[in-house]
Amino acid sequence: IRDNGKLGSAFGSYDWSGESVRIVLENMRQLKFKVFEDAVIFKFSPRGEKKEQLRLFGKSFAEKFAADCAQMKNPGL
Repeated sequence: IRDNGKLGSAFGSYDWSGESVRIVLENMRQLKFKVFEDAVIFKFSPRGEKKEQLRLFGKSFAEKFAADCAQMKNPGL
């Protein structure tokens, strides 16, 4: 599969069961993605501390993505 080994993750908010993010992550695992951290899931709209947690999750994901890209350009590092 062409996406094998690519970095992926999921996040979201929900009203009822909150299953969709976990389902997306499980599908990524089955497709052999490198799944980044655990899901970030919130009930309703994130505010305050929850919103900051989402921002930090996005920042961490971007840093990991950049590191992976650099590693692909310089595989000996």
